[in-house]
Amino acid sequence: MSKHNKHIIFKIKLILIFLFLQTNTFAQIYNYMTAGAHKIYDLNTFPPVYKGSLDIYFGAMSTICDSMGRLKLVSLGTYIYNSNLESINKNGFMNCQFACKDGSILVPSKVKGVYYYFYLHNGNGKCYKPGMSYAIIDVNADGGKGAVVDTHTFYSTSNYEHQKLIVAPHQNKGEFWIISPNVINHKIFAWHFDGVKIANYVVYNDIEPYFCKSLIEDFSGQCYSVTTNNLFYLFNSKEKDSIVLKQYVFNNKSGILKHKATHGIRKFDYLDSSRMNPKYTLDAEITESDTVLYIALSYRNEVITDSTYLIQYGFDKNMNINAKKTHKIKYSIKDLRLSSDDKLYYLMNLYLNYRTAFALSVITNNATFRIKEIFPPVKKNYARFYMSSNIHENLLVRFYSNYKCRNIVEFTNQSDFSKYENFTWYFPNGDSSNTYHSTYVFLSSGQYVVKLKAVTPAGYTRWAQDTINYIKPTVADFITDTSIGCQWLKFKFYDSSKSDTVHPVLGESWLWDFGDGTSGMDKNPEHIYTKTGKYSIKLIYSNGFCSDTIEKEQAVNIIDAPRPGFKMSQINYCSPYTLDIKDTSFGKVTTYFYDFGDSAISNSSSPTHYYPYSGNYKILQVLTGPTGCVTKDSAILHLRKGFNGTEKINSLTVNVLNNDSITVNWFKHPDAFSYEVFRKSENEDYDSLLNQTDSFYYDKFVKAKESIYSYKIYAKDSCYRSSAASSYLKNILLTGESIGNEYAILKWTPFELWYKGVDKYIIEYKNLKNDFESFISLNDKEYIDNNYYSDELEFEKCYRIRAIEKEGNKQQSISNVLCIPYKAVIFIPTAFSPNGDGTNDNFFVKGVNIEKFQMEIFNSWGQKIFESSNIDKGWDGIYKNKKCVQGNYYYFIKIKTGQNEHKSYNGVVSLIR
Repeated sequence: MSKHNKHIIFKIKLILIFLFLQTNTFAQIYNYMTAGAHKIYDLNTFPPVYKGSLDIYFGAMSTICDSMGRLKLVSLGTYIYNSNLESINKNGFMNCQFACKDGSILVPSKVKGVYYYFYLHNGNGKCYKPGMSYAIIDVNADGGKGAVVDTHTFYSTSNYEHQKLIVAPHQNKGEFWIISPNVINHKIFAWHFDGVKIANYVVYNDIEPYFCKSLIEDFSGQCYSVTTNNLFYLFNSKEKDSIVLKQYVFNNKSGILKHKATHGIRKFDYLDSSRMNPKYTLDAEITESDTVLYIALSYRNEVITDSTYLIQYGFDKNMNINAKKTHKIKYSIKDLRLSSDDKLYYLMNLYLNYRTAFALSVITNNATFRIKEIFPPVKKNYARFYMSSNIHENLLVRFYSNYKCRNIVEFTNQSDFSKYENFTWYFPNGDSSNTYHSTYVFLSSGQYVVKLKAVTPAGYTRWAQDTINYIKPTVADFITDTSIGCQWLKFKFYDSSKSDTVHPVLGESWLWDFGDGTSGMDKNPEHIYTKTGKYSIKLIYSNGFCSDTIEKEQAVNIIDAPRPGFKMSQINYCSPYTLDIKDTSFGKVTTYFYDFGDSAISNSSSPTHYYPYSGNYKILQVLTGPTGCVTKDSAILHLRKGFNGTEKINSLTVNVLNNDSITVNWFKHPDAFSYEVFRKSENEDYDSLLNQTDSFYYDKFVKAKESIYSYKIYAKDSCYRSSAASSYLKNILLTGESIGNEYAILKWTPFELWYKGVDKYIIEYKNLKNDFESFISLNDKEYIDNNYYSDELEFEKCYRIRAIEKEGNKQQSISNVLCIPYKAVIFIPTAFSPNGDGTNDNFFVKGVNIEKFQMEIFNSWGQKIFESSNIDKGWDGIYKNKKCVQGNYYYFIKIKTGQNEHKSYNGVVSLIR
């Protein structure tokens, strides 16, 4: 140890007693930053101000400030620079090879103007072993230029085991913990620096199995929360495609770490792990308020423009993760730093054409995540771009406010009172306050910015601000038309609550307590009290953000009144109808009044009333009690149009179908709900057949060519009350006979239903096409057909009668079909002469009404020489292609008539040649 160093140690011992009265306060947390491995920027203003450049480009970097936040020293690798950015050790020291990132840091000592520079080295150069050393720097040496007065190695290892370190404040002021993980032994070391010397380290063993083989450079990240003493380590896991975030609680008195939580992050949720040999950059940073942890995850050394992710983790008051957001960032993030004004800066590395392009961006508002590019990319020769490391002291300025639904908002200062001389609050409208804690009254709901300025005894100023989404409290209130109401009547309440804003989704709500055990949720409710007495009313009003309650004692006085009520004999029926009302009211009634809804009224307690017409009638009951209270009840009587028994159904037609069924038709009645059909045959009474909704009836299995059937129709209304019977409906019965085959006599019964009677009867017969063809019309009910026999018809002639209505609807009714068969007749010649003269050359048999025919001819020896089953095929006098000789021949003939009669004939026919 040098002579100068011994003098420094002796000087420290002399002032130990004074240390408890006065210590240096360092307004650190990234007031200055280095970027591009040699550029220095002042972060006290925005955008950052360029302060100058260092004369070398490579090495682990750190800065430290004085009590006014001004830059005091800058370290870059083995070189130290003063506040004027002049190197105070031109040749460096020890010629050690330093770790690139987070491998060195400047720390204040307990001697004014003296700083310690802690650094990791890998054993190259004069550093014979890998390990950790410190250099002592006196900024007042060398005429105020500053000098490195001594160096010391306090920890050695056999391998390059430590690459990162963090400095955290000790519980004792002016003392610190030097923390570094050992990536070979999977341990975390913490050395106590008491402001003069380094004590033995404390080891924490439980980081296995999460560390990978090499925790170096960009492959991991760490940050420390001064306010909550939470230490975060971020690194690649031994598991494939997995990143681990380890969270510890650090005891800043004993140096002992306690594991709090392990959080896994799957890389393939963000990055394409299938790429060829992908390398990743990891970094972490936590906000001063210790409510947001930022993790950067991106590809390393590649130009991929839209594949970097910035992950935000939010914490509750116990530092448990309770929220997560993910943001896509352009280009690869190299390093993260949080400034004293809570802006998050990050470096971007763009590897273009094997050169490194440097750029700087900032997130200016963490809530809405607005990104602003500070410096555009600039190409440089290969260099490692990092931001500087800084010590972590708690000079935090922050406050808490419970501002929702409060008339007076209380702002609680959470800054360290011992480190600041005064505080100033800045509120809207130019209002301010100089108290440690403060209160403020906002005039209306809205978004407001509140700022807190803190000033240290040395004059260093720090700010905190918060955006207050203030909601002014609601005021619940209501009014009524009167304070006195009647039992059984609706009592009205009107909301008069006040609110200057309403939740856009939840909206407003009201909860009423009417004092009688019931409640309501309408804005302006109506309530019926069933008991007399005085009631207290309570209203809870909410605008979706805030709620307020008002209760008015004995706000409503309910006095006695009769309970209205009545019962109707029917509520849904058919007109005409006589309604019977029965009074069901309760209590004393002075007068009754009924309004029947058709201009009729009554003062009877249980009246009756006749309604001749259909309609909807509102029945109103009005009762007056001894106290003067008037109560009312009402009901609706629905009357459909119905029958009084005099209505008559208009009959239309009766038609016979196929002689075995009859169809009956009638007009639909507009008020009919259904129809009941009655039928009688000769010498019988009317029987009910069915009840149906159709206006026609199909009567099967009748003997319409033998009997006359009478039908009557009754319409039923929807209350099943009947109309008068319709006119009877009878089928037309057609009968007749023939006189030989000369003529036929036809007779039929009249159709008597139609009001105007029958215009005419049309007689029709069935032609060869099986269609009915009209051949005469007349008004009589009897006809002789002299053209009865026709050669066109083989067996019979079929008739029917069609009655046509006179005037009116021109309806038609059709009778049964009457078929009169022809009399069977056969004509057999006695001789024929087959001589070819065209006259009587064949023996033909002719006949009428012959359905089947069979003829056989025999010679005198009894030999059959001809037969035929076709009456139109005669014998030509030839047998076996030879002419038969003249003489007598015998015939035998059988026939079947159209009426299924069988007859036989035999005789002799003479063949003449």
